[in-house]
Amino acid sequence: MLCRLWRVIGARAPRRLAAATLRSKPAALSLRRAVCRQTPHLFLRGSKVLPRTFRGVQRHEIRGMIGNTAPLASIRAHLEEHGMIDDSHTGDTPSACAAECRDVDHLLEGVRRFKARFYDEAPALMQGLVEKGQKPAVLMISCSDSRVDPALLTGALPGELFVVRNVANLVPAYAPDDGLHGTGAALEYAVRDLGVDHIVVLGHAHCGGIKAMLATAGGERPPREFVGPWVEMALAASRLHLPAEDGEQREMPLDHLKAVPFLAERASILGSLDNLMTYPWVRERVEAGSLSLHGWWFDLESGDLWVTDAPGTPLMPAT
Repeated sequence: MLCRLWRVIGARAPRRLAAATLRSKPAALSLRRAVCRQTPHLFLRGSKVLPRTFRGVQRHEIRGMIGNTAPLASIRAHLEEHGMIDDSHTGDTPSACAAECRDVDHLLEGVRRFKARFYDEAPALMQGLVEKGQKPAVLMISCSDSRVDPALLTGALPGELFVVRNVANLVPAYAPDDGLHGTGAALEYAVRDLGVDHIVVLGHAHCGGIKAMLATAGGERPPREFVGPWVEMALAASRLHLPAEDGEQREMPLDHLKAVPFLAERASILGSLDNLMTYPWVRERVEAGSLSLHGWWFDLESGDLWVTDAPGTPLMPAT
């Protein structure tokens, strides 16, 4: 049944509301979530898709009350008057953050600055991305580490990077089956649908995933359900061979590698580049010259970037 609901769209007080026509059951949930996001200490009482009356309140009354100029306080008072707000769950749900949780308000401020920059001051870029869709030139496969954000690091604008992040920036070898393959799905979409020109595997110093891999190589698999099995795909990076004095290749002792883990971090990047070439549609485009593979390693201590532009070749300083 067609119903008229309202969703919160304002970023600054007074909060403003705009009409949104919604046609399905999630509409009521959208209203609940919108109000709860703005007033997390409040919970709208559950309701189904709204008919012409909203729990006894005529639709035209709501429209008049929740107009384009009504602050959130007025909306709350109106909802309370008609028994549509329940305060009894305050601090009583899993989503209610305990007092020791760190604040995220500064992130909301960041979104507001983003909106001001790309929607209010210079809307052409986002408008073009909405109307024409995305066409990024680069797929960035990076670590989930909070210290190395691809967009911040490169200064990329919206629409320039298609990013997939995982622990230790690993690329599994091509193995299509009925399992769930998040990295493979992003890779396939970027290469076969978006038509990216470059794939960059971005690793970094002090990578916790590589440390977990080295611990696993030494028989100390981390007591985690998912991390251990995931990083095992990079175990080859723990078996590095270096030239000895007699000219022979000697495997570096694991203890030495743990002391200089950046060698394993870079080797893991090379391993991911090798795995990329196991995907037939990646190999086909690389061999045709329409797709380039790159390995990057970012030094958290110095800010230096090491790069390679070909699988199997060592990374060298670029900045």
